[in-house]
Amino acid sequence: MFKSASPAQRRGAAAFMTYLLGQKQTLKWAKATGYLPLTTQALKSRDYRRYLVKHPAAKATVQSLPHASPDPTFYGYTAYRNAVNQASDQLSAGTTTPEKALKQLRQQRAKQLRAQ
Repeated sequence: MFKSASPAQRRGAAAFMTYLLGQKQTLKWAKATGYLPLTTQALKSRDYRRYLVKHPAAKATVQSLPHASPDPTFYGYTAYRNAVNQASDQLSAGTTTPEKALKQLRQQRAKQLRAQ
């Protein structure tokens, strides 16, 4: 939500999120897209279990949950993640040193923080 959102916009956004996270709506979304339901309650519901019986390929995603790890999110995360991957590639290829890679990553993150 934007800092500049009015109180009415904030209430509207909260109402929309409440709607999206409702079991009926998150199940509808999950079935239509193939993504997991947005709540644990919906994931464990009888309705979703019936869906999995009819769509056994969807079980793979559910079965992978114990091995999942969340991606942290912060301002500039995607750009920073890409820079980390690039640094990792350069380190693997021997085209940079750990010190240089870390220095470059610190500089990039500091620049992102200043831009906030």
